Amino acid sequence: EDNGTFCATCGREQEPGARFCPNCGAEAGGGPGMAYPPGGELTAGVEYMGFWIRVAAALIDITLVSIVAAIVGLVLRLLLGDGPANFIGMVIGWIYHVAFIAAKGQTLGKMAVGIQVVNREGNIPGFGAVLLREIVGKFLSFIALLLGYLWVGWDQEKRGWHDHIGGTWVVWKHHGSAGPTYDIHRPVPNYLAQAILVTFCCVPFGIVAIANAAQVNRKLAAGDYAGAFNASNSAKGWCWAAFWTGLVSGILYILVTLAFTMG
Repeated sequence: EDNGTFCATCGREQEPGARFCPNCGAEAGGGPGMAYPPGGELTAGVEYMGFWIRVAAALIDITLVSIVAAIVGLVLRLLLGDGPANFIGMVIGWIYHVAFIAAKGQTLGKMAVGIQVVNREGNIPGFGAVLLREIVGKFLSFIALLLGYLWVGWDQEKRGWHDHIGGTWVVWKHHGSAGPTYDIHRPVPNYLAQAILVTFCCVPFGIVAIANAAQVNRKLAAGDYAGAFNASNSAKGWCWAAFWTGLVSGILYILVTLAFTMG
């Protein structure tokens, strides 16, 4: 049975005999296209998420976990002393990542930048796979001088050691079975104003956000809708990373000041 052919650039299903993709404008003969079985597995054409957008998501998660851990740790330190408080950040981080990935395939950071963890079938991984990925895989990735995380930068499918161990991939949230789609009639926000503003929260991340925001209009002018969409999402992710980094830094400063004052 013929299940249709999909654009190799954006994943939109193609009309029989069409020369150009009606979604992204890519030439139909410019690539092999993608044919997916019903409910099929991840195959060529699915856009895997690279190192920097995953860093942006991770920074948002680290910021959120740090805020919660600082508050809980301060309470435990006042009630029980330093012993239990020393491990609270690690425990909260494990619970946060395992719970969100097992339930939704996304942490809050991944939701902010629009990416998701999936298994080979494109579904949310099972609880066992999530435990392998988030605890065993990330522990091994960390103790190997972060090599397991850096592996994303040169792996063909952008997978870190923890992804290989857990049998997972990181893709756009709405890739479906036919890859991501882009509505060329909907404006793609560049987030340039937001990027400039959040630079006052965290200069390094703000600069990266501005660099990504500056690419959006240039890619749209060149007809690269997929590239503009990716740059827009990256800019948004780095804006959030800069904002939360500045916020958590301010909160931690206040907490530390209060702790020394009360001491």
